[in-house]
Amino acid sequence: MATLTGNDLKKKTRSSGYKTKRGDQRRDALLNATKEIITLGDISEISFVTIAKKAEIPLPSVYHYFKNLDDLIMMIVEELGKELLEDLKLVKNTNFHSSEERIHFLLDENIKFLNEHPIAQKVFYAPSLPDSAKAIDKKLMLEMSELFFWSVRSELKRGKEEFFERFLVAVQIFDAIAKHEISNKNRISVSATEDIRKIVTSYLLN
Repeated sequence: MATLTGNDLKKKTRSSGYKTKRGDQRRDALLNATKEIITLGDISEISFVTIAKKAEIPLPSVYHYFKNLDDLIMMIVEELGKELLEDLKLVKNTNFHSSEERIHFLLDENIKFLNEHPIAQKVFYAPSLPDSAKAIDKKLMLEMSELFFWSVRSELKRGKEEFFERFLVAVQIFDAIAKHEISNKNRISVSATEDIRKIVTSYLLN
């Protein structure tokens, strides 16, 4: 094995740093291009060809960062899920006077996230979501259910297992209203937010 000198090590470090930075920039450019395409169109319409063109990156280079489209979409779903969970976890660090207030906070944060992130509307409600991304979505839902349970545990009139069953129904109620609002207005209105608050809170606590 050849011996490296101090100068060689410095050159190697600079070179590696440059490649890593450039790689991160290209990966981020591909992610941002994908998000923009999905936001303006449909998740089923994307391809590596359109993504590479949008990001102004050679098509062969795309495969260096992502194995396939599923891998790319999975990363976007995971990124959005982590960001949403960070917002929701604030419920544990905020003083509320009742379970109802905590549920309202969690629902409001979900709605706010969807309204502020058009990409989340398209991805979370995409019928053609890849199985790998669906698995991440299920994991997100599980963590969210734990936060809702934590928020109501002191006033809960039923067991944890039964609560989780009701939570899944509550999610369906939320999604039905949200999808209707988004399809017609591209956002969830104030009046729809009030409906979600009233129906979901009542269903989870009673």
